[in-house]
Amino acid sequence: MPWKADASAYLRRLAVSRVKGGCKKTFVARFLGVSERSVRRWVSNERTAGASAYVSRPRSGRPPKLDDLQASTVLGWLQHSPCDFGFVNQRWTAPRVTELIQREWGVRMNHRYLIDWLRRRGITPQIPVSVAQERNDNEIRWWITYVWPRIKKTARDTGADLVFTDESGLLMAPLIRTTLAPQAQTPVMRTRAKHRQKVSIAAALFRSTVTRHARLTHETFVDRYVDDFLYAEFLKDRVLRRSPRPVILVQDNAPLHLGQWTQEVTEDFYPRLEVFQFPAYAPELNPVEQLWTWTKDKQLVNFVPDDLGQLAAAAEHVIGLAERDQVRLQGFFAAATLPW
Repeated sequence: MPWKADASAYLRRLAVSRVKGGCKKTFVARFLGVSERSVRRWVSNERTAGASAYVSRPRSGRPPKLDDLQASTVLGWLQHSPCDFGFVNQRWTAPRVTELIQREWGVRMNHRYLIDWLRRRGITPQIPVSVAQERNDNEIRWWITYVWPRIKKTARDTGADLVFTDESGLLMAPLIRTTLAPQAQTPVMRTRAKHRQKVSIAAALFRSTVTRHARLTHETFVDRYVDDFLYAEFLKDRVLRRSPRPVILVQDNAPLHLGQWTQEVTEDFYPRLEVFQFPAYAPELNPVEQLWTWTKDKQLVNFVPDDLGQLAAAAEHVIGLAERDQVRLQGFFAAATLPW
């Protein structure tokens, strides 16, 4: 620090002046709290180099490999895709950055040193979020600003239930996440590699505009895919016939939501049923997506069923827990990126 260098120079000048004034070197060293050897060296240097001996000199050390402008340029690279620099995928790695540095300025850097260099500047390895290329953020913002307020107003004016629907599936092979185990002993999960059987689930989340009460209903389909017909039957049996109030249905643009059977249900139950579509590729808006995340990534993670029946029973049990938990259901709505 500069002030420390100035204080050291002041001590040297003071020691030399005291010795010149007739004080003994031992006394001066004890008075200033330094060694007598240092006092003798300072006096000797003053005789040979004059006043310049007291000037603070910067410490020697290895100069940085990149100046401030180059460092700023490197950090700027990381704001862009690696494909912009000729790499085949969108993964930034330390060896790639060192390759670019050498290509740009001829500076060789060890990639292990670079990892520490980047960490000190707030750059760390992170798992990217996958976003569909077809997603239109401007359209999503427009929907949230103009369409969503109209949906809420219509629901309030008519006393309707807001209903959000979605479908998902569970495979025999589970999502795999970390688990505790002895060091150097990797746990083994034996799954049925050749089985493509699945349990499909259709779910609807209700939110009353009158009481703010939340409700969940679902239906499982063992080894079947939810198509237009099954979805239309689900709407009639589990949504419309179980809701005494008008229903405002908000769903995504999946083909099965726009098919012939679904259109017939919409016409048959009009005007008690009004349908709105989410903007394309915006799953974060749908509260039912939070149900799938909780089910797959929290409850059934690392779950290896013996057969399809056991998988279906596990799905029924987990979603049944959510149906009876009002706090959790409200949490699904709160976690969706909709301004309530």
